[in-house]
Amino acid sequence: MPTITKKNIEHGLNFENALAEGIQAGKNAGVIPMQVIGKDQSFVVEGGVCGFAWLEIRPARGGLVTYLKKSGQGYYSEYNRCYIYSIFHFGQSLTRKEAMAEAMAEYLRKYGYNVYANSRLD
Repeated sequence: MPTITKKNIEHGLNFENALAEGIQAGKNAGVIPMQVIGKDQSFVVEGGVCGFAWLEIRPARGGLVTYLKKSGQGYYSEYNRCYIYSIFHFGQSLTRKEAMAEAMAEYLRKYGYNVYANSRLD
């Protein structure tokens, strides 16, 4: 059984607080709906353009990465040589996912973690 230390709890609380900040930022993001026009039909996607967002933690070690590994969140990217935490909230809305990732990264950097937000269109 892993030993629970004050530092483990601190890393976990920092991450959970960053997650809460990120969710709030995603909810507050100003999304521009996307109108899709096809040959036979058209519709509006309320969440805006589709895409993915994630956090990159470099180097892929330290207290935050240990917390994420032990809690089954994220993975090591051999290609990027960093630890990745994917944003799964907000369906496919790139705008909301980016807002969440940016807010989380900003929050975690205040506590000395080397974290960056990244994203791409789908």
